[in-house]
Amino acid sequence: MAIDLAGHRLFVAELGNDSIGVVDIEQRKVIRVISGLKEPQGWSMSFERYALRRQWWQWDRATVPGADLADAGRIELGDDADNIRVDSSANKVFIGYGSGALAVIDPQSKQDRGYCTQRASRELSTRHVLGPDFVNVPAKQTIAVVDRASGKQLAAWPSGNSTHFAMALNEEAKHLLVAFRMPAKLTVLAMDSGSPVTSIETCGDIDDMFVDAKRRRL
Repeated sequence: MAIDLAGHRLFVAELGNDSIGVVDIEQRKVIRVISGLKEPQGWSMSFERYALRRQWWQWDRATVPGADLADAGRIELGDDADNIRVDSSANKVFIGYGSGALAVIDPQSKQDRGYCTQRASRELSTRHVLGPDFVNVPAKQTIAVVDRASGKQLAAWPSGNSTHFAMALNEEAKHLLVAFRMPAKLTVLAMDSGSPVTSIETCGDIDDMFVDAKRRRL
């Protein structure tokens, strides 16, 4: 999911329907369905609106609330694109996909400026990008630490598990939050070293997490 606060809209990736649901959060109803997207999974919002499909990068230049969400262009990435993070200050978009690739997209030139690779089985290579400094690599049971400027991997923290798919950053506490599905637990790591801080039980089948810094909630 991704939220457009200015436009009062919530976008929901409906993987099974090959579509995106657009919800008016004031009226609390679906106002549009964007179809023909082939298993959409990742969304992120910026000054321009971005949408990610499993095999395509798609963006929409409309910035007026309620404007037509037209397909304004695409970049083919490869298989298993799964999550997006936008670095607004650097005007770059980071996408994890394929067998360990990390795409760095320049939305102005519409080009992939680089990637880093960590070899892993394609069948088990689901990627979730965070930050964009941290990348989940479940197939290798690691969390890759990536330099955002060079795109090079700096470290690989062992997770000891292959079921971690969701991550979030607690910027205030300098913690990396990692959710595991089996067993269902939330692990807190020090952002600078990867050292474990604490771990608590949680719900199963976690797919994504968001930090509410104002209320200090996850």
